[in-house]
Amino acid sequence: ASISPVPAKYFWQDECRGRSASGPFHQRTSLGEGHNPVHSWSDLLKLILRMKKIPIGISDFKKIREDDYYYVDKSLLIKEILHEGAEVLFVPRPRRFGKTLNLSMLRYYFEKNPEEDCRKLFAGLEIEKDDECLREQGKYPVIFITFKDIKKKTWEACFAEVKSVVAHEFKRHAEVLPGLDPLDKKEFTDILEKRAGKTDFESSLKYLAEILKKHQVENPVILVDEYDAPINAAFHYGYYEEAVA
Repeated sequence: ASISPVPAKYFWQDECRGRSASGPFHQRTSLGEGHNPVHSWSDLLKLILRMKKIPIGISDFKKIREDDYYYVDKSLLIKEILHEGAEVLFVPRPRRFGKTLNLSMLRYYFEKNPEEDCRKLFAGLEIEKDDECLREQGKYPVIFITFKDIKKKTWEACFAEVKSVVAHEFKRHAEVLPGLDPLDKKEFTDILEKRAGKTDFESSLKYLAEILKKHQVENPVILVDEYDAPINAAFHYGYYEEAVA
């Protein structure tokens, strides 16, 4: 099969010289300082290969920033949340808007992590210009839970997945274990190893928040993503009453 040449005007217009020659790549294309003009399909391919990657299916803010993917700067959401001043915020957005990525961004901004300085992830973003917001950066323990992948067909499978998600977050904060008294250590370990019962898992996030408050002094930031995904699955597959009981 042959590929017909596409006129250059469908890709870029020459901003500097205003040439209007017809035919494929007859227009000399200016791409700004540091870029060579595009004269051929080979030039176009080289240009595409130099472009940043598009983060399809990636919702981890750190990976996107460190691996140099394209990122639409939504960092001023941090400022909106800080100025809101509410203890609980519901942040609705349309489908495919990037809700999970936004919560991941909030986690990396607020989380106190002595092993890693996450300020570099926000270099060049708008939030970096706000000195008031910067005083809140890296200051809090953060609990980050996402239920976006919990879409099981049975209640047993759903609850098992919920336990895994919660246990993973407990594992992320396992540094508090040495400082716990024997009773707290047992409860923490039971949840971490998924031995705890339904009642303990129902109150597990509250319990973890209390432990982190004692350990790090500051009140923790709790981020819950796609809380309704398991409930929607429960309604669809017929175990709604068990899921919300």
